[in-house]
Amino acid sequence: MNENGLTAENILNGLPDALARSQNMKDLAAAIVDALAAQAVATDAAMIYINIDKLPEPLLDALAYDFKVDWYAYDADIETKRAQIKNNFQVHRHLGTKSAVMNEVTTFFPGANVYEWFEYGGQPYHFKVEIPAEEAGGGESSATSIYRKVWERVLYNKSYRSVLDVIDYYDHSEDAILHTGAALAGCAMVDSCAADDMI
Repeated sequence: MNENGLTAENILNGLPDALARSQNMKDLAAAIVDALAAQAVATDAAMIYINIDKLPEPLLDALAYDFKVDWYAYDADIETKRAQIKNNFQVHRHLGTKSAVMNEVTTFFPGANVYEWFEYGGQPYHFKVEIPAEEAGGGESSATSIYRKVWERVLYNKSYRSVLDVIDYYDHSEDAILHTGAALAGCAMVDSCAADDMI
């Protein structure tokens, strides 16, 4: 017998002895256990949020709509989609803050950073995003695609008054600067490349 589980014996143990010995009470306890056990199976099936890692892609797309993940990337890979849905409630709690922008941008680019205006000497209420150069891929079209992907996420998560100054690709090692310069041809390169120079 399971000491703490849902069993007829455990239900009867909570009754006075006179009732616990009654056959009617034993039958009632068995019926209650059967009904509650069936309900527990149905409850487990309804626990969508804790099963996100097991859900198929079409259901993830439907959940994104239902959970109002306005910045959801329908063209992203399935792991990114799962991460966006998992982060959704946290992002909604902090919508309009640096934390919300950071949370969403790092879903796509784990090494990304978000800097507020006072952290880099910008104008009040401005901010910038930095993405590791190795995540930039190759060619102008790749950098433009990344810029648009980041901008779409930032647009939904930033505060209305905030202004995105620039999306920079960074890497301070000598080899990576050469890589960034090759990958993002068309930008003025020193240490980094401003993606908005390409649009």
